[in-house]
This record gives sequence, C-alpha cells and structure tokens, in this order.
Amino acid sequence: MEPNVARLIDGYVRAVQTGIDCGNRGVISLRAPGGAFVKRRDAVNTQIGERDIVQAAPGGIGDADARVRAHLAIFDAFPSVNAVVQLDTRWCSVWATQEEELPPLNALHARYFFGPVRVTGVIAGESDVNEEIGRRVLELFETRVMAHTPAAFIRNLGALTWGETLESALERAVVLEELACRAWQVRLAVGPEFSYLPYRVRKQLFAGSFTGEKLG
Repeated sequence: MEPNVARLIDGYVRAVQTGIDCGNRGVISLRAPGGAFVKRRDAVNTQIGERDIVQAAPGGIGDADARVRAHLAIFDAFPSVNAVVQLDTRWCSVWATQEEELPPLNALHARYFFGPVRVTGVIAGESDVNEEIGRRVLELFETRVMAHTPAAFIRNLGALTWGETLESALERAVVLEELACRAWQVRLAVGPEFSYLPYRVRKQLFAGSFTGEKLG
C-alpha cells in the first residue's frame, strides 16, 4: 500500500474516534504529486479501505469526493500545506452561520491559532460550490500569513483546517471544534462585549507552542 494512502486511511479512523467526522460528513485529503489523495465520493468514513482512496487532480477529480476541489485550491496556493480537513461538526457549523470571526479568547486558541479564525463570504453557488469555497478561503489570506491561522469557517457550511502534516491538520480540527463551542458559550454568558486575550500574551503562547512558528 502506498504510504500516504495508509496514512490517509488512519486519518479517517482518528477523525471518527475523536468525533470530528460527525456522521460521515467530514473529508480529509493529503497532497499527492499533481493533486491530492482523497476518499471516493461514495465511501463510508467508518469503513474506508485502500480501494476507497483515489487521486484527484485540478484537471479532473474522477470518482473523488467533490469537496476535494476546495482542497486542491489550497494545495496549489500554499506549497507548505500537505493536508486539509473539512468539518461539518456541531459547533463549527453553528459558528459558520454568521459572519463574525472566531475571537482569540483563551490560551488554547493562542497555542493553535495566532489570530481570529475568519469566516468566508456567503457561498452563492453560482458556479461549482466547492471551487467557490476554495476561492473564498484564499480571499481570507490575501493579507494574512496562512501558517499563523491555519483554519477558516465556510459560511453556513462548516470549516476547514490544514497543516504541514496530517496529524497537525487533524489536531487543529479537534481544537477548532472545541474553541467554537467555548466561544459560543461565552457569547451566551456575557454577550458580545467579551475581551480578547492580549496581543503580547498570544504572541508568546503561539511562538512557544509545539504548533507555533516565530512571529516578527
């Protein structure tokens, strides 16, 4: 078995175990030469085997899950990204219903995401939905460093996380779901006037974490 295929299968197992698969609605992809490894469109996440993994390319995705089109856009734009996780989990889906970015409220956020996690514009569906998702996500990073906040909410459609490794992308997906839950609870408890974690604290926590990079 091709090593990356084995890793991707293991990634789906971990997604199911951690709960971010959320009823077979998640999709994970790994960079491959000229495209990405991803599951077939009819594959069941809890039963994925070698024959359920296919290779998709920008010129044609064949039997692949169509959501890989958004992932391919990210791989093409950011060479350092090697894995993408797409979530349709409870709290990420809740947060994605509005345009407000997810604020950096606590230490957990700061260790994984330096700044706020933004929400894309509305996905209109006037062209291919998944290609539009890819474009909308990239628009969020025209003036930002993608490695510093490796996630985005897709308006009304969940969220994406990514990383240099499959492990980091999956871990960020788990953390993002928890952060969305916490932030929603804070909003219910204190309203919209909550305070951000101070910039200098966030900078030190992010730079000192095992996922963080040095910030200028």
